[in-house]
Amino acid sequence: MKTSGGSLNGIDLGTAYICWARGVPHDRLISNVGIQPLPGGSSTWWDAVKDGFTDLADTVKLGREDAVFSLPAEFSLVKRVRMDSTEPDPQAVLEWELSQQMPGEPDDFAWNSEQVGIDGPNQEFLVAGYRREVINQVKSLCRLSKLKLAVIDIDAFALVNVFEINYPDRLAEYSCLVQIDLQRTKVILTNNGRFADIETFDHSAEMKAVDSYAEVLRRTVGRMSEINGCDTSPTIFLSGCGLMQEGLALSLCDALPGAEVLNPFKTITCNVTMTEDELSMYSPQLAVAVGLALAPRGDSDK
Repeated sequence: MKTSGGSLNGIDLGTAYICWARGVPHDRLISNVGIQPLPGGSSTWWDAVKDGFTDLADTVKLGREDAVFSLPAEFSLVKRVRMDSTEPDPQAVLEWELSQQMPGEPDDFAWNSEQVGIDGPNQEFLVAGYRREVINQVKSLCRLSKLKLAVIDIDAFALVNVFEINYPDRLAEYSCLVQIDLQRTKVILTNNGRFADIETFDHSAEMKAVDSYAEVLRRTVGRMSEINGCDTSPTIFLSGCGLMQEGLALSLCDALPGAEVLNPFKTITCNVTMTEDELSMYSPQLAVAVGLALAPRGDSDK
């Protein structure tokens, strides 16, 4: 699904916040950003998203531009599938593999696939499935704000994109992109600018025992490294709204040697009306939205 020229709105529908960035992918430019907390008291997450998005759209005057939305990875199904390179009908194999994990009828999901590698006699695909109900809800948000829906993506894929843009010197090695939300952590393994694997685990809203959390994270990264045959230990890059907890980023970097906070504005032009200190404070939370706003034109749902 191709996007038109001009600005692109990246809208990250998180579990506690909606983060927004307006960018020009061709110029590698971010011109504006915003963070909208989801209101409390809503009966469902989608009700909170709708109310929060309405407030955001009114504040920043969204409308009549292309928009790329991301959904939390836990609202989708993501699977890597290997098969023989001579398989005559890869799509049938992919559909069957995904159907084995679907909690419901296959017709309830829309899915897309991308070939991510060929290794001798084998080929490998990345498959992502979304509930059609969720897709329709995102479309309803666009109708409310008069945005043009270009792509629905997964937050993990957008995080890989922003990493690829800002850290070209690190692409040849394995890296773990860690997105810390208020009560859940996603660990995304990436190599050569591509999504390789993902694991998630829950944690308390206020992380008082940082050493214990760091140990869980260390074990998760180690397990993913072993499963995926990493020849060296991946570097850890931290992001997400959980890093807003005072002192957490510094404590984690101390507990995890070599770890650093992912900077989504490291190599791009950023013309937002924030001080350097404010931008530094909110950057980890904006990483997914920036990755969406700078998505290459012509990208489609993965």
